[in-house]
Amino acid sequence: MPYCGISCKIPEWVSSHIDLFYLDLSGNRLEGGFPDWLAERNIQIISLSDNILSGSIPSRLFEFVDLLYLDLSQNNFSGELPKNLGNAKSIKVLSLSENKFTGQIPVSISRMDTLKYLDLSINLRSGLSFPVCHITISMVRSQRSFLKEYDLFI
Repeated sequence: MPYCGISCKIPEWVSSHIDLFYLDLSGNRLEGGFPDWLAERNIQIISLSDNILSGSIPSRLFEFVDLLYLDLSQNNFSGELPKNLGNAKSIKVLSLSENKFTGQIPVSISRMDTLKYLDLSINLRSGLSFPVCHITISMVRSQRSFLKEYDLFI
């Protein structure tokens, strides 16, 4: 249901879909926080970009092995990224750009062996800083620059 003009919290009726593996509610006017029920579901693809969601991202979200794609860009999420971010070992795309995240990017990100695309750009409130670690990914976008790298030492 992308770009449908929905303006409310993420509808709770979505939680009743037991076999849901793909959720795209991007480009609406969704507000409020990331719902607990969504963080507790084993969904493979979550796209909530271009909304006005706020608050922190629940750490529980990164405990599911089936999460492949997470796009929370262009929202108002804030605070530090969950320390267990790297537990999402199957993730291929992680886009958290244009939010208000601060602090250090968790070292656990180096455990994301299948990560192909990472976008943390335009999180400039206090900014995000990379830990010292080694990551092998295809594309990285950070602070308005776009790098195509295969082995990235950060």
